[in-house]
Amino acid sequence: MTTPSNLHRLDAVFEGDVQGVGFRWTVLRIVGDRFPSVTGEIENLHDGTVRLAAEGTPGELRRLLDTILVSRLAPGIRGVRHASTPIPRRRYSVFSPR
Repeated sequence: MTTPSNLHRLDAVFEGDVQGVGFRWTVLRIVGDRFPSVTGEIENLHDGTVRLAAEGTPGELRRLLDTILVSRLAPGIRGVRHASTPIPRRRYSVFSPR
C-alpha cells in the first residue's frame, strides 16, 4: 500500500508528434498492464503537446516515464518536460484519458 510519505505526482508534457498517433491510448495500456497502482490522467493540449499527470511512488513514476520513452511512441517524442513532487494524498482514483 502507498503511504502518504512516499506518494508523488509526476507532471509531464510531451512534445513532438504526440497527437493523432494513439499516444494517450498507448500510455493508458502501459499504465494498466504494468503500473496498476498508478492513478492520474493524460490529455491532448491545444498546442499539440500531451500532458500526463500520474500519482504513485517515486519508483513507479520513474519507471513509467522510462517505459514511455522507450515504447513505440519514442520516435515521435522530441522533448519532455517533467517534474515529480511529493503529495499528501491522491487527487485521482483511477488512470484515465481526458
